[in-house]
Amino acid sequence: MHSPRHQWVVDTFGAPVWRLLEPLFAALRAHGRLSGAPPAVAYFNLVGAALITFGNRDLILRLAGCDTGEEATVDAAIAYILGPVLAPAP
Repeated sequence: MHSPRHQWVVDTFGAPVWRLLEPLFAALRAHGRLSGAPPAVAYFNLVGAALITFGNRDLILRLAGCDTGEEATVDAAIAYILGPVLAPAP
């Protein structure tokens, strides 16, 4: 069962952002730019990876000594996260 707070987050942020970006991900797929996954899977994998990587900065720093807030690390993490989602341009 979902809490009222969960429903509020879905209604206020999750669903509107997905509705806004769904046409972009559909277009990426139509142009062969998604790496095989349906648009919703690609989007939610991308968001999930970003949330884990950038939403756990203190934990990652404490456990692994890697600061996901440093510019070079941010750039590398974004490239890595996008790698399996976006297919190379033809």
